[in-house]
Amino acid sequence: MERTILGIDPGLANTGWGIVSQRGPRLACVAYGCVSTSADMPLAHRLMKVQRQIGAVIARFEPSCAGVETVWFGQNVSAAFATGQARGAALVACAERDLYVEEFSPNQIKLSVVGVGTADKAQVQYMVRQVLSLSDVPRPDHAADALAAAICFATHEGFAHAEGRFDHLVAQAEARDAAARRGAFGAAPSGRAAKACPTKEGARI
Repeated sequence: MERTILGIDPGLANTGWGIVSQRGPRLACVAYGCVSTSADMPLAHRLMKVQRQIGAVIARFEPSCAGVETVWFGQNVSAAFATGQARGAALVACAERDLYVEEFSPNQIKLSVVGVGTADKAQVQYMVRQVLSLSDVPRPDHAADALAAAICFATHEGFAHAEGRFDHLVAQAEARDAAARRGAFGAAPSGRAAKACPTKEGARI
């Protein structure tokens, strides 16, 4: 199987994106970046920027499919709502170009990339670097998270056929997360240039 996968980590202030190529079991990073919008911009203009720039990424790298992180409802309501709006803008960009889209929860992505649904951000970033044979952890964090979403898309099919074990482990991780943060809600600058991945080597998965 050969395909190019777009990963998206949506956010109104920062929407990370990453492009991963898959050739059989090998994954390689092609490019990554972040669409940033200023709080001074009207909301409609911020969403338009997300849609247009994700559309430009799709036009440039021609992925056939996309893995998109879903809204994490452990955020406060306003942050979750803003993330959902940016996610919608990114999904429209994917739909305009007929990409096949799969959506994954943060715990699904962590489980797929790290093997543990409750992994922390540093563990996810480390494994993104290892899986894609990168010399450094991708920056900003939103771009690394987007690459993780693309890796999850590439590996999810194998987990999905493991007699429901993937969904079972995700449910366990989400229950632990909910218990850990019960009663606590937490929070979320100009567009950054796309970065080519500093390696030509892929990694076996």
